[in-house]
Amino acid sequence: MMGNEVAIHVRQHRPDIPVLYMSGYAEPVLTDNGTLPNGVTIIEKPFTSHELLNRVRTFLRQTPEPRRDVPARAPR
Repeated sequence: MMGNEVAIHVRQHRPDIPVLYMSGYAEPVLTDNGTLPNGVTIIEKPFTSHELLNRVRTFLRQTPEPRRDVPARAPR
C-alpha cells in the first residue's frame, strides 16, 4: 500500500487524524504528477531526527483539535 492509500484507509476510521507524508521525492514532483493531492504536508528525505521532531511539532500545532462531539469509531 502506498502512503496515500494508507491515509485514505485510516481516515475512513479516524477522519480527524492528521497525516504527515514523507518521501524521497521533491513535493512539487509528487503533487504535479498526481501522486499526492495538493495541500498535503510532507517532509522530504533525507532529514535528521531533529528536523523530523520539529516538523511533526509544527504540523501538530497547525492541525485543528479533533471534534469532541463525534465519538471515534471503535476498531473492527
